[in-house]
Amino acid sequence: MAKCPYCGKKAKRSCPAQDTLICSACCGAKRQKEITCPEDCDFLPAEDAYALREVDKLVTQHFNREEEDIFQLNSSSRMWAFGIENFFLKYAQENSLRDREITLALKKQYCSLTMSDFELFAYTDFEKTFFEHFMKMETEFNLDEDIRPLTLLRILKSIRNCTGGVFGDHGYQKMIKMQNKGIIL
Repeated sequence: MAKCPYCGKKAKRSCPAQDTLICSACCGAKRQKEITCPEDCDFLPAEDAYALREVDKLVTQHFNREEEDIFQLNSSSRMWAFGIENFFLKYAQENSLRDREITLALKKQYCSLTMSDFELFAYTDFEKTFFEHFMKMETEFNLDEDIRPLTLLRILKSIRNCTGGVFGDHGYQKMIKMQNKGIIL
């Protein structure tokens, strides 16, 4: 019988984030706090998992041609995205950060902008810090409310294109670091 790597009790629950079995108590206590769960995890609350999967569909549907790209159509959107990406780079300089953590935080932020009944809750220090930074950017940077969610989808599209496979779990961060070389504020 497998033992939970956190508490040593009997482990029956498959944890896709840890690629091992854990006990149900540790799953519930550490879910989205110490364990960054993928949005297809069977143990996430159903409404959150559904909303996050819907964002994936929107990322697939948007920005498939260069003339649709919000960064090409709206320079303010590109500058706003730069502020977000700059935050990711600064945070990653002092903390461990994977692209999937960025993805999850962006999806949650997107849902909070577009779904009135979505409760934005930070499970990790990164999410808490990012959500605070995002609120600060909203008040300081005058970007049209209709453009904000599209900008988040565009960033998510970049992450999808740069993460995983040969790029690894830091491919997006490597890409924005190269694009912004020497510009971190």
